[in-house]
Amino acid sequence: MNLWLQTLLAYVANALIGTNSISTGITSRLPADESIAIQCPTEMVLPCGTDPDHLPPPDLTQVDVQSTCPLDYIQFIGDSLYNQEGCKMVFARTFEALDECGNLARCITFLTFSQDQTPPTVKYCDTLIELGCNVNEFPEITPELVGASDECGEVTITILNERVNTNGCRHVRVLRYQVSDACGNVTNCRIRFSWLVDEDPPVVEACQRVVDLGCNPRRIPEPNPRRLRPTDDCGPVAAETAGVDSAADGCYRKLIYIYTYSDRCGNSLTCSETYLWKVDTVGPEVENCDEVIELGCNPEKIPGFDSTRVKVSDHCDGTIRFRLLNMVDRQNGCNYRRVYRYAVYDECKNRTVCRQTYAWIQDTTPPVVAGCDSTVDLGCNPEVIPEPNPARLHPFDECGPVHTESFPGDIVVVDCQYSLTYTYLFTDGCGNTTKCFEHFVWVVDNEPPTIENCVDGGISIDLGCIRDTSELPPGLPAPLIITDDCGVIDVEVLAEVYQLEDCCGVLIRRYGIMDGCGNQSFCSVQWHFCSDSLPPEVVCPDSTYLGCNPDTILQPDFSRIKVADNCRIVDSAFAYVDYQPDGCHYQLGYLYSFIDACGNVSQCEEKFAWTIDHQPPAILNCQDGGLVINLECIKDTSELPQAFPAPLIIEDDCGQVDVDVLAEVLQTDSCCGVLTRRYGVTDACGNQSFC
Repeated sequence: MNLWLQTLLAYVANALIGTNSISTGITSRLPADESIAIQCPTEMVLPCGTDPDHLPPPDLTQVDVQSTCPLDYIQFIGDSLYNQEGCKMVFARTFEALDECGNLARCITFLTFSQDQTPPTVKYCDTLIELGCNVNEFPEITPELVGASDECGEVTITILNERVNTNGCRHVRVLRYQVSDACGNVTNCRIRFSWLVDEDPPVVEACQRVVDLGCNPRRIPEPNPRRLRPTDDCGPVAAETAGVDSAADGCYRKLIYIYTYSDRCGNSLTCSETYLWKVDTVGPEVENCDEVIELGCNPEKIPGFDSTRVKVSDHCDGTIRFRLLNMVDRQNGCNYRRVYRYAVYDECKNRTVCRQTYAWIQDTTPPVVAGCDSTVDLGCNPEVIPEPNPARLHPFDECGPVHTESFPGDIVVVDCQYSLTYTYLFTDGCGNTTKCFEHFVWVVDNEPPTIENCVDGGISIDLGCIRDTSELPPGLPAPLIITDDCGVIDVEVLAEVYQLEDCCGVLIRRYGIMDGCGNQSFCSVQWHFCSDSLPPEVVCPDSTYLGCNPDTILQPDFSRIKVADNCRIVDSAFAYVDYQPDGCHYQLGYLYSFIDACGNVSQCEEKFAWTIDHQPPAILNCQDGGLVINLECIKDTSELPQAFPAPLIIEDDCGQVDVDVLAEVLQTDSCCGVLTRRYGVTDACGNQSFC
């Protein structure tokens, strides 16, 4: 029995020991007088995945009890979980025995099993292992190789199947395997072993290459093993230069490159590349082959090619001749070059090509000074005035360096304005010069601006009446009379307050006036105004008709007009409005005008009308107060004419008239009769005529 289980049993035994006897089932002992001893079955290791709720039933026949008294009973007490570590579970099973003397004994045995439903973990479940070349042995598939583990114990690897795939010289052995734990949980995986089968060296198409470069080759090729076109069926070929050998025999030259070619399996092949050429003679040697002749500035004439200046020699005897190949003029800014390219030949037509160059500067332009005649404003009250420094003006000449000279000046003071001028002379390499000035100006000013019309810090302006606030003056320009000894000032509105009560108000602006040196003065300006765009409200009386022939006409009276204004009425007036009589009809009007404080005007016309008529209407066809109409014969009186319209021709100067039947009399005599009607005709003024 392992050590941890012995310790566990001892702990349980101590816990159960009381006045009764107990056995752990590990050791047995013989009972003493009046005593009892019990021996439990040995520890049971159950299969993985045993259900804790369905443990194997206890077997009382496996319990050994010895007692000096006859036994009363042996019984199973119960199972209880005693310990759990990871997936391992330990249950304690307790038995009890009692003899007829009352002696009681107990023992405990243990049931151990694992609870594991999780398959093993395989870190490299699908992996490819490169074995290299020409493999004879393969690694054993172990848990360590594939990273297999299980949290509940050791694992077992079983090979399920295997196959070998071949593609050219590439071989791949594929094994499918199963990793299982003690409880039968499995994980299926795959492992591949890849290797090359290659025992042949690379193939080199031009393994022993010989190249004749002819006479006096300009360039000898550098070593390059790829020129021999190596190939290998099983992959890339590594190539290197293993050695270089050279030999000379008179004018003959030989150069041998030794190359080694290796494939990935270490198969190698050695090849050579040989270059042959002939050196007939050496070209002429020109001591001043690239001679540059300086002509200075602005030369009048450029010389032609002069072979007498060429210093030439040759290690072989013979005549030297010259040939002018070309002439090129080049310009870089003001730097000019005329290059004569010529060849020097020996008798074997070996030649040396050289250049004879004439260089000069074409420069009639003085230096360019970016800051020439610049003015630098040092601001207000500067602490330091700069010393002369021509570099500040950034002189530049495209033809070379510029030489500078400085000539300091004196400080000039005008009021608070100060100035200082430095004079500089800039000269280029060809003697062209530029004269420049550098001006420094500054202000010495510690006094703030003066506001002449700002008394006790403020100004009050009465704007009178305005239409609305849009007619208020803008913040700038400010209504200030400002002077400053040192020039330009800046005026700024610092604050603005607008107050309105009824139709009048005040606009207050606080101004800050700052001079160029930051000295500041302040002033508040108040604009008083009234804003009233509404005319007075006037209620005019209706037109009045005075009737006919009135005795009097009403005179103008402002009390008859109702007028009001949101500010106040400051003036009023009236005028007569005359109308031309219309016959006997007359009109008279009074035009009242009311003006408020802002000049808004409202008008009202009061009209009076009347009629003057003393003449009755005229009945033109009524002679001597009567009119006779002969109807001749009628059927009966129903054919007599109606009273209206009356058969009268009426005129009146003053308009409409009213016609009434005042009386009607019908007289008959035999078959004839007379119908008499008396009409009254009345005009609008009550004048009346009768017929």
